Amino acid sequence: MIYLPATSTPAFQSLNVPLFNLHDSHVTAPFFGPNVWVAALQPVANGGIPSQHPVLELKLTFKDGGAFDFHTKFETLRERMRQAIEVARASETIPSQNQQVDLDTVHLDELPAYEEGNFQAVPPAPAPVVEAPVVGAASVQSSAMPAEPPPGYEETQRDRVAESFERGMRF
Repeated sequence: MIYLPATSTPAFQSLNVPLFNLHDSHVTAPFFGPNVWVAALQPVANGGIPSQHPVLELKLTFKDGGAFDFHTKFETLRERMRQAIEVARASETIPSQNQQVDLDTVHLDELPAYEEGNFQAVPPAPAPVVEAPVVGAASVQSSAMPAEPPPGYEETQRDRVAESFERGMRF
């Protein structure tokens, strides 16, 4: 994770933390004030944080909302990376714990679930056509409403409702 502050100082210009060095991340929603994402940060050797601090608390304040979305995306990304590393180790691409996974070769986008079965390609049925009244000499045709919502509609709708709810909680 890389953080670049809006205004940097000579003492703090940026923060770069490996995802697996952030532990126990969660969002706190105080009664008054903005939401805060909190995680325990385990510094890396020669990373610029003195060795007298074995663990630090990292707090990101979200004044304009989005803390819960950030946390969800963060945890999803961490889990996908953890799975990619486990798959690489299981396939003996990485024989030991000391070697790193080349994450450039790992596809982290969500893919549809695989279902076993003997599927045959079936051509799509033509959409029913409803003729509109004739306007002048030309006629207009329009298709009927689809029987089901488009792909990803439920997720998008759920995200919008959650976003609206979060916005309402702030005011």
